[in-house]
Amino acid sequence: MRVIAHRGASRRAPENTLAAVRAAIDDGADGVEVDVRATRDGHLVLMHDRRLDRTTSGRGRLDAWRLGDVRALDAGAWFGPAFAGERVPTLEQLLDLAQPSGLEVMLDMKDAQRSHLVAGLLSGAVAERGMRSRVTVLSDSAVWLDELGKVDPGIRRGLLGHPGAVDLATATRLAETWALHWSVPLFRPGLMAAARARGLRVLAWTVDSPPLLRRMRRIGPDGVITNEPAGARRRLAP
Repeated sequence: MRVIAHRGASRRAPENTLAAVRAAIDDGADGVEVDVRATRDGHLVLMHDRRLDRTTSGRGRLDAWRLGDVRALDAGAWFGPAFAGERVPTLEQLLDLAQPSGLEVMLDMKDAQRSHLVAGLLSGAVAERGMRSRVTVLSDSAVWLDELGKVDPGIRRGLLGHPGAVDLATATRLAETWALHWSVPLFRPGLMAAARARGLRVLAWTVDSPPLLRRMRRIGPDGVITNEPAGARRRLAP
């Protein structure tokens, strides 16, 4: 079972930073799942929230800031003094770090409202580094995933699933869809069997506690997305 670090190894380092990605590599993760948004001037950076307040020294909406100003913010001091000075990474910096490591990269796209811009930027960054086989683009919007597929038919796409919103038919219709990513409450053996019958790869998020890891080991998704990849690796070992 594959172990994917949620926002990097986000229990050991500030989420969605290069420090968290390096920690995930050190912890033996098979991949990382990170969140991506666009700045005011159209650059893709790693950020979960719409606003800067929680995880940086900035205030207000990310899409009101230009890249140079965002890159000047401290994105690590909130987590701990050892990470003071950590910066908000660009998508390109993430891919450049992941490329030589063999790490799988999952990009949860948060900016569907700027869909055409985001799709083009994303496709270009992945293609330039020859990483189509190692990058999966995630969204809960099938409409946006369709648009991405028109921009780049070869890119892997993953449909996010939430409680009460499992749509196997839509996932199957997206011909290039590589994975369904389901939140833990969705996992039932019957639903897993139905997804597998359609040839869909399925990952569970977010799985940290020993009871949930034991449950996933019984049900058998293709992987888990976790804040603690080292602990998950130990508990999922045969």
